[in-house]
Amino acid sequence: MMKMINPIDGTNRLAASLGLGSSASASYREHSEAGSRAAELRRLAEQAKDSAGEFIGKHPALTLAAAVSVGVIAGWLIKRRK
Repeated sequence: MMKMINPIDGTNRLAASLGLGSSASASYREHSEAGSRAAELRRLAEQAKDSAGEFIGKHPALTLAAAVSVGVIAGWLIKRRK
């Protein structure tokens, strides 16, 4: 039977042998947490995209009116600066 290796233990041993203390394991944890946050953000972005698509499908005229309004206001603000 193979023994499972804990990457944090290996990182701690390597850090100790290099005289780095526990900063390497903290770095590993931060990297792991960043990956978890990135996965959560991807999931939330996917939900937002699905919700927007559903809204656009249910209310196409309102969506078009909002897009035209934003375009007109943006154009007016850009023209005003010149």
